[in-house]
Amino acid sequence: MPKAAEAPPVRQASATSAPAQSEAAIFEDRLREKPVTKDNLLPGTRELVANSRAIPLNTSDVRYAPYTQTVKQWIEARWEYPDLAKHYRLQGRVVVEFTILKNGQIELLALVRSSGSKLLDEEALRAIKAAVPFKPFPRSIRESSLRIIAGFIYSDQRLRMTDAQ
Repeated sequence: MPKAAEAPPVRQASATSAPAQSEAAIFEDRLREKPVTKDNLLPGTRELVANSRAIPLNTSDVRYAPYTQTVKQWIEARWEYPDLAKHYRLQGRVVVEFTILKNGQIELLALVRSSGSKLLDEEALRAIKAAVPFKPFPRSIRESSLRIIAGFIYSDQRLRMTDAQ
């Protein structure tokens, strides 16, 4: 089983550094959108992007769309906005990649981009785990596994799944 992605290192303030930011400014910096590139992926996830192409969960490809829509519905039925996150008005976008095997089990689950909040990140991962096993692949899908990439958006007390772009 793959190791969980490690959190990015925390920057340490020093006596010679710029003045400290307010807590609100630091929180806002963490929530700013960052484009996904090989350089800013979490440790251990660069190989995912370098290898075969992942299919967006919202794909319109007729070979995969009926199956991925079912997967999306199963995940959405289990995905929640954590009460603590609502209380503190945490918002953000999480990008996750996972591999579904032909039998509906998952082989790999990785956080590709953090929201900046461990609470939100862990909820997106938990929702996918709770939805497993998915239905086995229909005959129309000939691959032995599918790499899926999905975005989870936590915004204004609402949830929305999107492509990872």
